[in-house]
Amino acid sequence: MKIHSKNLIKLSAPLLAFPILFLPYQLLNSAILVDWLGCGCPKVDASGEMIHDYFSANDFTRIFWLVITVGVTVLSGVLSKNVFKEKKWIRVVYVAVIFCVSVILAYLMIRAMMWN
Repeated sequence: MKIHSKNLIKLSAPLLAFPILFLPYQLLNSAILVDWLGCGCPKVDASGEMIHDYFSANDFTRIFWLVITVGVTVLSGVLSKNVFKEKKWIRVVYVAVIFCVSVILAYLMIRAMMWN
């Protein structure tokens, strides 16, 4: 089975969502989400007890990148239908690889955007 360069670009395109969305989301996160939801940084009250916000910009960031990961995985499955018509096992392996790479990229994006 031979994959043409056009198909290779088409199959790798969903992963571009991560670098494309990184800067706009980072700007949104620092400009709006932190003020709205709080940073998720540990806070200490007068008695020295830690207070934790129940839902913060950190939690929103985790959910955002999870949704992007699921979207990229679903999109890769849809795009692979026409390329891997005759061998479904290759399609399953491709989608699994895209999912694993997406999880790694999402983890890196989350780590880069966490408020401590």
